[in-house]
Amino acid sequence: MMGMNCSKISQYVLIGISVWMIIFSAQALMGSLYGNVVHLGITRIDQSEHQMSDALVQLNQFKDGMLLWDDDNPENLSMAAYTALLNSFSAKGFEREQYLQQSDHYNWQSIRRRPLFPDGYTQETELLALWEKPFDEVIGVLNRAETFGPYEKYTAETAMNVLFKYWAQLSQQQRLNAVHYMTAHEKYGLKRWRLNEIFKVSPYKQQFCNLAVFVRLPLWTCGNLSDAVLDNSRYQEGI
Repeated sequence: MMGMNCSKISQYVLIGISVWMIIFSAQALMGSLYGNVVHLGITRIDQSEHQMSDALVQLNQFKDGMLLWDDDNPENLSMAAYTALLNSFSAKGFEREQYLQQSDHYNWQSIRRRPLFPDGYTQETELLALWEKPFDEVIGVLNRAETFGPYEKYTAETAMNVLFKYWAQLSQQQRLNAVHYMTAHEKYGLKRWRLNEIFKVSPYKQQFCNLAVFVRLPLWTCGNLSDAVLDNSRYQEGI
């Protein structure tokens, strides 16, 4: 009799586990589907040169659906953080502050779930810089991104923008790091055309270009392409 009871209990346990796995799989699948839609929505807004209020409203709806089904996925939380950041661009005053706080919250939720992943710290660095947080706080998070992803393209792009934003407060070593990101850009997977794109839209374009001219880094957006011709002629003379 006891053997039969144990057998029945085992069957119930297996059934319970199977039901749980089915429910969990369904939730993960729905969360993934919503996540794909949110990713496409973010890409669409990022690539648009015009304000897309309707697209943002729709993106918020999909983001809510994504988190409803799966709010434990670090990638979903990262996209939720970025969605909140996008909302902050068209908000003002207290509403803007709320969106920034929301973005910060989702970022750290994502980071806690994968603390060795550099992109979470990089995204948080961008947020803190936009939020005009204290220099030490911004650099502290950037340092973590550099530690866990020293040669990541996203880390390098963010580091350049942030370091030039706080140039006056940087130590000599931090300034050398900023210069290194520019001169050794290939090491971080950044092609010359990408540097042009970054500098062209950066509010610190003049600082970037002044340094590019100084270190003889030819960039069309800085108007110093003649440096490339000069460097090439010197190379040929040395052959």
